[in-house]
Amino acid sequence: MRLFENIVEPSERLKALFEYAEGSCQVNHETPARRYFRSGGELIRMANVYYDEKNNEAAYLLYTRAIILFLDKLRQHPEYKSVPGKEKSQINQKIRDIVLPRAEELKAKLKKEFAVIAERKKEEQKKQEELLAKELEKQKLIEEQKKREEEAHRKRVEEYKELEEKKKLELLKKEERERQIQEERLRLYEEEKKILNTRGAYLDNGQISNNAQQVVGAAGSIDLPPPYEPSAPPLPQEDIRPTAPIVDRSSKPRVNHHTSIGGTSHNAHGLKDVICPADLMPKFLHLATANTARNVETCGILAGKLRQGAFTITNLLVPKQSGTSDSCSAEDEEAIFDYQDKHDLITLGWIHTHPSQTAFMSSVDLHTHAGYQMMMPEAIAIVISPKYQETGFFLLTPDYGLDYVANCRQKGFHKHPEEPPLYEQSSHVQIVEDQHIVVADLRH
Repeated sequence: MRLFENIVEPSERLKALFEYAEGSCQVNHETPARRYFRSGGELIRMANVYYDEKNNEAAYLLYTRAIILFLDKLRQHPEYKSVPGKEKSQINQKIRDIVLPRAEELKAKLKKEFAVIAERKKEEQKKQEELLAKELEKQKLIEEQKKREEEAHRKRVEEYKELEEKKKLELLKKEERERQIQEERLRLYEEEKKILNTRGAYLDNGQISNNAQQVVGAAGSIDLPPPYEPSAPPLPQEDIRPTAPIVDRSSKPRVNHHTSIGGTSHNAHGLKDVICPADLMPKFLHLATANTARNVETCGILAGKLRQGAFTITNLLVPKQSGTSDSCSAEDEEAIFDYQDKHDLITLGWIHTHPSQTAFMSSVDLHTHAGYQMMMPEAIAIVISPKYQETGFFLLTPDYGLDYVANCRQKGFHKHPEEPPLYEQSSHVQIVEDQHIVVADLRH
């Protein structure tokens, strides 16, 4: 995923990238200026990797940050003048010979890339609009057809109702005529009976006279109609139930640091993954054997490379150092820096032992690690407890612990609040068996 894809106009998108780079170049005057110089050098190394991988956007971001950091922000640091001239000249030469030319080159390339993307988006938008217009026209035709069908259905229903009313009326008329005929027949029958009774229709021998027999025969021949039972109206040939409606069922990144390019990692804080060879820990423990036997801590520097968007710890540096049962500190930083410069390495954190304690981060450890994590958000602290056979991979919580410890002015061992937690297990570390650590013991 690239940054600011929602901005179509190339110049505006470049401006947004520059502002994003500038916003992450904040210099804390409490942090030694030389540390920024070391971090800035690693920033340029990372930019070079992205440049070689042709990740133009990431390279441009980091080169731009290096320019802002060294040509503007860092010069306002109170300790800037105390930085050795050799370090300044080395960085300035890299800025002049590599960073500035490549930043301009990448700016031009990105502008062309963004123009191509913008044109492609316009074409896609045009296609989408055409498809939408076709779909709307299709829906319009469907609606019109639906209206025609509904109108035809309504007319059929009305015609059927009219026909039924007409049939009912004719049936009523027929029934009325039959009723009248029935009544007339009954009336005639009653009249004939009266005639027979009043005229003495029977003879002395009890036989009915011929005339009376004729009348009775006439009256007896009357057929009474069966009782009327109304018939149900015939069912229509077509189903006229209302039709069901037609339903168309088809119808800023979390991490913004001077090394961030808008993290897309799957882990909790959007950090790049850190690949750690499995043989790092046993090799370090072997180097610390003598100190561990004397209950003295040992420390080392984790350094490595940026490859395809992930950091890999490739080198373990064990510097000259002094230690106690609960602390250790590196000495001769120049030797560390020279080794890293020579091998083009990036600092990825540190490792140390707790000879007689469990694997955790003391208040002193937290302050030590803050210096690493402020320069590199992915930096980790590995703590090994030989006695309890524990190993912890830690980092300060980016949303709370890092700022809290960076602003804590207490020295030595002191209490920190337990809630919310200041540090946690690192979710962005991957232990691998197929890579091996290179060890540099600088103590001798």
